[in-house]
Amino acid sequence: MDLPEQPGAAGDAEDDRIRVWSDRMAIRGADIAQLKTLGTKLQAGSSEIDKQKSLLTKVLGGTDWKGPDADKFRSEWNGQHTASLAKVSQALQEAGKQASRNASEQESTSR
Repeated sequence: MDLPEQPGAAGDAEDDRIRVWSDRMAIRGADIAQLKTLGTKLQAGSSEIDKQKSLLTKVLGGTDWKGPDADKFRSEWNGQHTASLAKVSQALQEAGKQASRNASEQESTSR
């Protein structure tokens, strides 16, 4: 790659070429330990969401609350809210598994 010469000392243009080349280098791969940690944390986040969803459902079921607002909220909770939480939990679980698979693949490739 030819870079235009910059005014200044002769070594400056060469330094600029090296700097641009290194800035444009694509780094491939991953820090395996960090990727494994990410996978573990994503799966732990999924488990935590499931745990909280169960706890909140239990607390809501045990709450003495009557009337149309209570009925509406319970219906929404047991319908759309728990379904949304389940989707997030599943997405985190899948992302965690993928990160762990990527770490294993990277580890195999790096050997």
